[in-house]
Amino acid sequence: MRSYIIILGAEIDGKGHFICFVSKSLIDKGIKANELCKLVSSLAGGSGGGKPDYAEGGCKDGSRVTKAIEDIKRIIVEKQGLTKVDNLKEIITETCELKTNEKE
Repeated sequence: MRSYIIILGAEIDGKGHFICFVSKSLIDKGIKANELCKLVSSLAGGSGGGKPDYAEGGCKDGSRVTKAIEDIKRIIVEKQGLTKVDNLKEIITETCELKTNEKE
Protein backbone atom coordinates (compact mmCIF):
# COMPACT_ATOMS: atom_id res chain seq x y z
CA MET A 1 0.00 0.00 0.00
CA ARG A 2 1.25 3.46 -0.87
CA SER A 3 1.94 5.92 1.92
CA TYR A 4 0.79 9.48 1.51
CA ILE A 5 0.34 12.88 3.12
CA ILE A 6 -2.04 15.24 1.34
CA ILE A 7 -2.54 18.80 2.52
CA LEU A 8 -4.80 21.14 0.58
CA GLY A 9 -5.35 24.81 1.28
CA ALA A 10 -7.81 27.27 -0.21
CA GLU A 11 -8.80 30.88 0.18
CA ILE A 12 -12.57 31.15 0.03
CA ASP A 13 -14.20 34.56 0.42
CA GLY A 14 -11.14 35.90 2.19
CA LYS A 15 -10.87 33.08 4.73
CA GLY A 16 -8.39 30.21 4.75
CA HIS A 17 -9.40 26.54 4.72
CA PHE A 18 -7.25 23.41 5.01
CA ILE A 19 -7.86 19.68 4.70
CA CYS A 20 -5.31 16.99 5.46
CA PHE A 21 -5.21 13.26 4.70
CA VAL A 22 -2.69 10.69 5.95
CA SER A 23 -2.45 7.02 4.97
CA LYS A 24 -2.97 4.28 7.55
CA SER A 25 0.61 3.13 7.13
CA LEU A 26 1.86 6.55 8.27
CA ILE A 27 -0.70 6.79 11.07
CA ASP A 28 0.77 3.52 12.36
CA LYS A 29 4.16 5.29 12.42
CA GLY A 30 2.78 8.22 14.45
CA ILE A 31 2.03 10.75 11.69
CA LYS A 32 -1.52 12.05 12.07
CA ALA A 33 -3.67 14.32 9.91
CA ASN A 34 -5.18 16.05 12.95
CA GLU A 35 -1.73 17.08 14.17
CA LEU A 36 -0.61 18.25 10.72
CA CYS A 37 -3.83 20.19 10.17
CA LYS A 38 -3.56 21.83 13.57
CA LEU A 39 0.00 22.86 12.71
CA VAL A 40 -0.68 24.19 9.19
CA SER A 41 -3.71 26.10 10.48
CA SER A 42 -1.73 27.61 13.34
CA LEU A 43 0.96 28.73 10.86
CA ALA A 44 -1.80 30.79 9.21
CA GLY A 45 -3.11 32.10 12.54
CA GLY A 46 -6.02 29.68 12.83
CA SER A 47 -6.90 26.31 14.30
CA GLY A 48 -7.71 22.82 13.13
CA GLY A 49 -8.36 19.28 14.18
CA GLY A 50 -10.04 16.02 13.31
CA LYS A 51 -9.12 12.37 13.11
CA PRO A 52 -5.76 10.72 12.47
CA ASP A 53 -6.64 10.01 8.81
CA TYR A 54 -8.60 13.18 7.95
CA ALA A 55 -8.71 16.64 9.46
CA GLU A 56 -9.89 20.17 8.66
CA GLY A 57 -8.79 23.62 9.75
CA GLY A 58 -9.11 27.27 8.94
CA CYS A 59 -8.03 30.82 9.56
CA LYS A 60 -9.60 34.26 9.28
CA ASP A 61 -6.99 35.67 6.88
CA GLY A 62 -7.00 33.69 3.63
CA SER A 63 -3.94 35.53 2.34
CA ARG A 64 -1.86 33.44 4.76
CA VAL A 65 -2.79 30.07 3.18
CA THR A 66 -0.05 29.91 0.54
CA LYS A 67 2.78 30.63 2.99
CA ALA A 68 1.37 28.15 5.53
CA ILE A 69 1.28 25.43 2.84
CA GLU A 70 4.88 26.20 1.83
CA ASP A 71 5.97 26.16 5.49
CA ILE A 72 4.24 22.89 6.36
CA LYS A 73 5.83 21.12 3.41
CA ARG A 74 9.27 22.36 4.48
CA ILE A 75 8.60 21.27 8.07
CA ILE A 76 7.52 17.78 6.96
CA VAL A 77 10.58 17.35 4.72
CA GLU A 78 12.98 18.57 7.44
CA LYS A 79 11.70 16.11 10.04
CA GLN A 80 13.79 12.97 9.52
CA GLY A 81 11.10 10.69 10.88
CA LEU A 82 8.81 11.78 8.06
CA THR A 83 11.30 11.65 5.19
CA LYS A 84 12.53 8.14 6.02
CA VAL A 85 9.13 6.49 6.29
CA ASP A 86 8.79 3.38 4.14
CA ASN A 87 7.16 4.00 0.76
CA LEU A 88 6.58 7.73 1.27
CA LYS A 89 6.94 8.80 -2.36
CA GLU A 90 5.58 12.30 -2.21
CA ILE A 91 3.96 14.95 -0.10
CA ILE A 92 1.13 16.58 -1.99
CA THR A 93 0.39 20.18 -1.11
CA GLU A 94 -1.79 22.50 -3.12
CA THR A 95 -3.38 25.89 -2.74
CA CYS A 96 -6.21 27.47 -4.65
CA GLU A 97 -8.44 30.52 -4.45
CA LEU A 98 -12.19 30.08 -4.73
CA LYS A 99 -14.74 32.86 -4.87
CA THR A 100 -18.44 32.35 -4.47
CA ASN A 101 -20.93 33.92 -6.81
CA GLU A 102 -22.42 36.90 -5.06
CA LYS A 103 -25.98 37.80 -5.94
CA GLU A 104 -26.65 41.47 -6.48
